[in-house]
Amino acid sequence: MEVSSVKSESTRGRGSRVVSAAKRPRDASLSPRGGALTKRLVMLNQRLGPDFVSRRQGAGAQKYSYLTGGDAILLANAIFGNDGWSSTLVSVIASEVRAEGSKWIVDVRCHVRVTVYWCRGTPGAYETFHEAIGYGGNKPMPKPGDALEGATKEAETDATKRALRKFGEATGNCLYDKAFLTHTETQRRREGNKADDGSSYQPGNLLRKHAVMLGRGQTTLPFVPTGGATRLEKKQPLVKVDKLLEDELDDDFFLGDTDVELEL
Repeated sequence: MEVSSVKSESTRGRGSRVVSAAKRPRDASLSPRGGALTKRLVMLNQRLGPDFVSRRQGAGAQKYSYLTGGDAILLANAIFGNDGWSSTLVSVIASEVRAEGSKWIVDVRCHVRVTVYWCRGTPGAYETFHEAIGYGGNKPMPKPGDALEGATKEAETDATKRALRKFGEATGNCLYDKAFLTHTETQRRREGNKADDGSSYQPGNLLRKHAVMLGRGQTTLPFVPTGGATRLEKKQPLVKVDKLLEDELDDDFFLGDTDVELEL
């Protein structure tokens, strides 16, 4: 089967550097933003509350727990800052689009690098990155273009979430802890009740969605306004999103998730 491969250049600019944990600048924790660095590390070590853990039906009676792509980006922005991280699509490999009856199917593999910029704007600034491979496709679509678009989005989302997971518990790694998932479902059923004494999953120790949303304040604009404010003349109607389609284009984190070679 024919495959096509596309590679993109890294988005890192000149003068930036990537250092290992052993070579991090010693003065990073003593910089003016040392407190911010400590806060980020504390958040990264927090497990997620049940409002971040989505569930879907799997094969048979099995249910999968996963972090949606939207929540993964929400958490990355909350922990690292809107300008404190970036993702690079390193390469894309797609199989030939094939017809199955009146539908079209394609398989896509994406290689993504996620970079985090620590202590930005200080003498001790440095950056680290994690990479991952994601897969998407094998879903019948009415048009070849729809099949390729959906598979590419799914593969890129999958790879981005897999790369973010490597930074800590709060970016998805906790969803691979079977004991944690069991406790999460128990807490979901009894939300608001007193947690077990001594439990590492006490509600006060979990990262909750409402707290993340309330803390997402942007005090400055990343650009210079070029004109006056635009007034909305009339209210725009709300568009209902097809939940099924959203789930189809959003690959999952779930227990027992293993990387499988894409057969091309």
